[in-house]
Amino acid sequence: MRLSANPVTDNLTEVLCKIQDFTVQRHRVLMANLAGASDPGYRPLDLPVEEFAAIMDMAVTEHTRSSRLLFCDSKNVKFGPAITCSAQPVLDSHAADLLSKNKNEYIEHQLSKLSENTLNQKIAAELLKIKQGIPNTLNAIQL
Repeated sequence: MRLSANPVTDNLTEVLCKIQDFTVQRHRVLMANLAGASDPGYRPLDLPVEEFAAIMDMAVTEHTRSSRLLFCDSKNVKFGPAITCSAQPVLDSHAADLLSKNKNEYIEHQLSKLSENTLNQKIAAELLKIKQGIPNTLNAIQL
């Protein structure tokens, strides 16, 4: 879920919006993995996290080098107009192996991935709030 429907005003906002898009899509895939755990022959999927991270790294590197932000499509990750991002789920062979051997470990693995994804989504959301001048919970924390 994006925090704002305003047009992207800078490159950092665009990167954060793409991260949010990706994490929302990944959340759906991971929830489907949990729902399908009891289905015979279910094959768990995941989004290509490393592929997405590499694209983000290349985009930020290009921005640092030339002051322009360039998102390049890859095999499983495509970028659309404005701030849209679409990722194609891929087979998660490690999760499939866990599911076939130990359903409890599989569930724990999926919950761990879901927690990691949720944290990434919350960090991107908080950074977007800061960028947009919206008060955030981080300002209230005193270390």
